[in-house]
Amino acid sequence: MLWAASENSAAYAALLAPIAPPDLVATDGAGGALKALRSLWPDTPIQRCLIHVHRDTVRDLTLHPKTTPGKALLRHSRKLLSISTTEQATRCW
Repeated sequence: MLWAASENSAAYAALLAPIAPPDLVATDGAGGALKALRSLWPDTPIQRCLIHVHRDTVRDLTLHPKTTPGKALLRHSRKLLSISTTEQATRCW
């Protein structure tokens, strides 16, 4: 069992080191996790979790942005939540 006092790259590295590199990693985008992943598994693609992207967008913009760019970003963020295939991802934008 591993106990970490904080979510830093050393804690993530200790947790992930015994695991074989996966084909893909989905992460919330935490800096410590990203640093450890890039160090341990440099050839493994990293995907940002789309739910976290949307949640962070809403946190930064609110659900009712006032500016045109803010409204566009929120609209794109909502589109991300409905993507389930590669084809949809390439047509989304």
